[in-house]
Amino acid sequence: MYAKESGVSLKMEFEDRDYEFQAYRQDGKREVNYCMCPQKVYYFTKDVQSEEEYKEVGDKIIHAMQEQFKKDGMRDYDDNIERLWLKITPFVKRADFGAEEEYRLVFDFNNVLAFTPRVDFRNDKHVVKPYLDIRMADGWPVTEIIVGPGFNQEAVFKGIAYFLSKGNVLVPSVSVENMKKRIESYFRDMQEAGISDDEVKSILKEWDERYADFEKYITTDFDAVNRLYQEFRNFIQTKSNDKSYQEYIRNNFLASKGIVLRKSKIPYIF
Repeated sequence: MYAKESGVSLKMEFEDRDYEFQAYRQDGKREVNYCMCPQKVYYFTKDVQSEEEYKEVGDKIIHAMQEQFKKDGMRDYDDNIERLWLKITPFVKRADFGAEEEYRLVFDFNNVLAFTPRVDFRNDKHVVKPYLDIRMADGWPVTEIIVGPGFNQEAVFKGIAYFLSKGNVLVPSVSVENMKKRIESYFRDMQEAGISDDEVKSILKEWDERYADFEKYITTDFDAVNRLYQEFRNFIQTKSNDKSYQEYIRNNFLASKGIVLRKSKIPYIF
């Protein structure tokens, strides 16, 4: 997701399975519309890829078309080649954007939705654009939010941090094991701020000793989790005179539901 001033980037982690999505009907009521699995984007551009890579991606696209042919129960592949290509093209993108590792969802009104969805409109540069208000039944699997450079980056960062702490954020439940991994990853990233590996290990050990019973709060009492995080952040900031600690805590926020909020390190050029 992108925005103009202090653009916000959302990182999500999808599992290889179907998810349940919802949209508004024309009468304004939400209804389950379809279960689908997010699909990887094919980065495919001849002039920026090696011959070997270009051929490899091309073969994957052809295979995807053949699988779609089987799924749709078509009789003749050649007669439906254009129709199959139209179904695959939303998942093909220039190779210049390969670093994004993007996944996409495509809703086919003719064959997928069990009802006619309500189409909403928004104004973008004086152009009225239609859109569908789609949501995941269990919430979007957001794991990280990065606030881009901008004049009001600090205000945007604080606003999102408060929302993650106090707002009713709907995200899929995270297992105790995965939550532990996210917490450990959050502290280990301190090394990028110049904090040594030994110091990070010391912080993780301190966390384990202070909050041995942390597991019982992870999926039940999010207010308690937020209090523990805040208490530990305060502890870290007073632990050392090293400004690296304070800077990391100011620029990286761990929310109760396992979402990490960060400030982009890209400098703001105005």
